[in-house]
Amino acid sequence: MGCLDSEFYPRFRSHRLQTQENQEPSIDILYRKLHRDLFWGFLEKKGRYATYKIAEPEKALLDWIYFRLKDGLPVEFDEIQFDKLSRSRLIAYAKKFPNTVIQTLFFPMLEGAIANLRP
Repeated sequence: MGCLDSEFYPRFRSHRLQTQENQEPSIDILYRKLHRDLFWGFLEKKGRYATYKIAEPEKALLDWIYFRLKDGLPVEFDEIQFDKLSRSRLIAYAKKFPNTVIQTLFFPMLEGAIANLRP
């Protein structure tokens, strides 16, 4: 299901109502507030003791871009496995995000820097 390296998912798997940071010896977990209009694109999974939601890969990528831009950090696509993403779903989902997210994603796509997207 993943499209990014393992560092990506622990940082954005959970969305809480307020920003909070916990530091443990082996991992940093950052909980971020996501605007209500952007709280969609999740698959519901049943675990042994509870049901939880996990973002679809395309939504996780867009959330990551959104938070990187909000924090003033660079968005680098070199480690993202775009061949595991659906182009049509990525485009449909991106239309619901602010223009800065769309521009950050689609300019490299138009320039050919992002290749191997599935239809």
